[in-house]
Amino acid sequence: MLDILGITGPSYIAIALGYAVTRAGLFSRADMRVLGKFVIRVALPAMLFNALSQRRIQEIVNGPYLLVYTLGTLLTLALGRAWARRGARQDATTCVYYVWACAAPTVVLWPSPLRCWCLASWPA
Repeated sequence: MLDILGITGPSYIAIALGYAVTRAGLFSRADMRVLGKFVIRVALPAMLFNALSQRRIQEIVNGPYLLVYTLGTLLTLALGRAWARRGARQDATTCVYYVWACAAPTVVLWPSPLRCWCLASWPA
């Protein structure tokens, strides 16, 4: 358990610190836009590169895990779209947003235009 907290703890501390700084009003809205760009374009890729560069390739590219992850993602997309179309009775364009919201945790690495194209072109 302590190993997991050691890995995830710094991320949660950074999130809490960001929340506290924002609530305290230490940065303006324009400042937050610049800090957000820095995090997305510099800090996060650097953190991922650092984490991945310290592992063997066999630990990173795990075939069975990637297969199950991909199948789970596709199942989530299909169920989300079916629910949006039939349960919520939304048009195909609005379904894209519903599916995106329910599957976002599993498909954050898909390029957004590709995701929107794929989902909007599914038959009703």
